[in-house]
Parts: sequence; structure tokens; C-alpha cells
Amino acid sequence: MLDLIIKKGNCFIEDKLVQTDIGVLKGKISHIGNLDTEKSKVVIDARNLTVLPGLIDTQVHFREPGSVDAEDLNSGSKAAIVGGITAVFEMPNTNPPTTNFEEFQRKIDIGKNMYCNHAFYFGATAENFKILEKLEDLNGCCGIKLFAGSSTGNLLVDKEDDIEKVFKYASKVVAVHSEDEEILKLRKKLIEKGNVNTHPVWRNEEVAISSTRKIVKIAKRLNKRAHILHVTTKEEVDFLSQNKGNITFEITPQHLTMYAPDCYNNLGSYAQMNPPIRDKSHYDRLWYAIRNNYNDTIGSDHAPHLKANKDKLSQRFPKTQFNVKDNSLQTPVTFTAGDSLAGIAWNGWDTNNSKYVPSAQLYTKVSNSAGSVAADTVKGTLVFATNDGTASAPSLKYMEFTSDGRLSINSQTANATLDVNGNAKIGTELLLGSMTTTQRNALTAQNGMIIYNTTDNKFQGYENGAWSNLI
Repeated sequence: MLDLIIKKGNCFIEDKLVQTDIGVLKGKISHIGNLDTEKSKVVIDARNLTVLPGLIDTQVHFREPGSVDAEDLNSGSKAAIVGGITAVFEMPNTNPPTTNFEEFQRKIDIGKNMYCNHAFYFGATAENFKILEKLEDLNGCCGIKLFAGSSTGNLLVDKEDDIEKVFKYASKVVAVHSEDEEILKLRKKLIEKGNVNTHPVWRNEEVAISSTRKIVKIAKRLNKRAHILHVTTKEEVDFLSQNKGNITFEITPQHLTMYAPDCYNNLGSYAQMNPPIRDKSHYDRLWYAIRNNYNDTIGSDHAPHLKANKDKLSQRFPKTQFNVKDNSLQTPVTFTAGDSLAGIAWNGWDTNNSKYVPSAQLYTKVSNSAGSVAADTVKGTLVFATNDGTASAPSLKYMEFTSDGRLSINSQTANATLDVNGNAKIGTELLLGSMTTTQRNALTAQNGMIIYNTTDNKFQGYENGAWSNLI
């Protein structure tokens, strides 16, 4: 008898997604394949779900000790488990920082209440480098964290001589926040107060690649292991992919899912991080690295901040000329985006957070270069965009009226007289929604639904609680 059977889950096997059963015995996967005849203490129905092994997040910043109002080790590990992360490597920039054996033991003790497997980084400073050689057999220590660029507390190690001392005495891998502090100081004057778009201008590509070249040079000369965290530039990707061996590097999901200036225009200071989100050329190169297995890990760099603290980082919206005192309405402000579009934006009052948030926009496309708000259509398109108030992106829901008489609802391009969600279309012909079997099964189906199944190439309808072929 097996301890656990996971039935009919979608599993990646030999680079293919296949539906199969998984059997577990004594904590290990013992069977993969049809287990209809097998018995088990526990059976989980995983139909329409993807089954993955437990993942390891190699870079998280939980906030204990010091900022438990944002997160603690217990709550952070619980969130990790919910997200499919079964082990985390936690960083030392807490308050106080994890830079001595007493604070490290404190984390070990607190960590007894964590939900997932875990290990902690030991923080390097310009003063504690000699004790780093004593970490080799320290239980619960996954490595040494080095901040070569601006950080908090006493964790900044920016002088090359001090960086070299850290590597000289390091008995474990050194994970590096790689930014050149000297260049950061010189470029700080480029920050424009209230303009979050200048954040990546200040912390530009030179800041990153200069530091990374320095770290690799030192690590190779001393024959020590270095792991470059949250790589963000195409220059670093190209350089590090040619300097492997004892050098490894990480890419983060946020740099794979956002790029500038869109992220700053839509999210304001919520998109601000170090190293920063950069333009699409860097985004594309990071994806190139992923597809070609250049990087060694993907770590989240999870680092929670209170919403109020993020709001203080920059003024995310332009000031209005007028204000209605009853908090029910803020007078619209006119906005422009070069030659591509112009229009009016409304801010609505968020009673839960006592602030105005972007609610709706009305604008006209005047060229075929409409930017990132919505996809290009014909000149003269009138767009009405609304927001539910929980995010700053203006185009969550929108309608477009084209100058040639087409209406688009929640579709970036009106390809018919009426286009809904880019799927169901009415013109000279009727096009029903098309989807795969997997997409169909993910629907909240109701009796009377009709779709075209591209997997089976069949018209299908939902009746009496089940899908059936119509022809």
C-alpha cells in the first residue's frame, strides 16, 4: 500500500505536459503512471491541476527581527508553502542584522516555528570578515551575503580591499548584491524628486556591470565561489555566461515580467526596487538567458514593505488644479503621451485607504503608435478605460470605438463589427469563442454555453452539467 496517490495531475515528463498518477511511499516518489489498481492511505484528485515538485526560493527577505509589522518568519514561511515553495534561503538584512553568531542563533531559534524548510545567510561586513571562515560547519547557514551597493545598517561592503577580505575568509558561497557604490554616489544627483522613472537612470547598467566584473575578478583570483543575485542587465548576462565554473547567477521573476517605462507609469513607486526594473532590451536578454539555461537559479527576492512606506517613495500621480471637498470626486486632469494619445483621466476616492486612485480614462488615438496603454488600432479610435481601484494600470477594462464603426470590449484590437475579449466576434459572420480542452475545463461552465474546441476540432455545448459535441 502506498502512502499517497496523486491522481490525474498534469505533470512535466521529458519536457511534455502529460496527465498521469504519482505514487508516494515513505516520503519519496515511488511510481509514475496509471495507479488505478493501487491502494493508498491518501488519494488526491489533481484533475485540471499541474503537479510540480516542491520549489526552493533561494532569496527571500523576511522581516524578523525588526519589522514584524511587515512580515515575520512564521507568516513568510506560511505564504511560501501556499505558493508551492517548500524551502527558502533567508537574507541577513534584518534589524539587528545577522552578522554574528548570537543573531544567527536567534534566527535559528525563531525558525523553529517556520512552516517550510529553511536556511539563513550570514551577513558580511567590513569588520566581521575573519569569522566568516568559521561558518563552514555552521548548521542552518546556506552562505554569506555581501552587499556591494547601498543597503541598511552596517551591511555595506563597498571598498575593494574589504570585498577581497570577505572572499579571502569565506568558507561558503558568497551571494552578492552587485552594485557599485562609488558610481551610485556619483549618479545620485540624477534622481528627480517625485519621478520614479529616474530610479533606473540613477542605478543604471554601469552600476551593475562594474560591480559584477569586480566581484568575478576577485572570486576567480582567490578561487572562491560567488553567486550574483538578481541580475538585471544584458551586459551582465553576456559577461557571466562566459565566466561560469565557480561563478553562478540568479534572475528574478519581477525582472522577467515587467519592464520600463511601462512598470513605472502603471505602478509608480510600487515598481521600485534594487536593482531596478530596466527597459525591454534587458528584459528580452534575461529571457534569452532563461531559454538557454545561462542562469543557475531563479529566486524571488521576496522583500515585503508596508503599503504606506511604498507610497512615501514618490508621488505617483500628477497634482490636480481643482479638488472637490466632499471626497466624492476629484476634478479630471488632462494628460498627454507624446504624439500617440491624449485624453482625460479621472481619479476616484478609495475610502478604505483614504486616497485618490486612478479610476477611468478617456482618450483618442491619433496615430498608429498608441504606446502601452492599449494595442494599435486605426487613427481616431476613442478609448474608455476603467480601473477597479486596486491597481494603477488604467487599462484593466476598456472599450474602443474605432473611426470605421467597430466596437471592441476588453479586446486590444477590434477585428469585427463587435469584438468581445478578442474571442467572440460578430461581423459579416459569427465567430464563437475558441479554446483548447484545458482552457475549457478551467471555465466556470453553465448550461447553455457553446464553444469551439480547438483540441478536438468540435463545436461543444454545456448541458445537464457536462460538455458534449454538438455535431
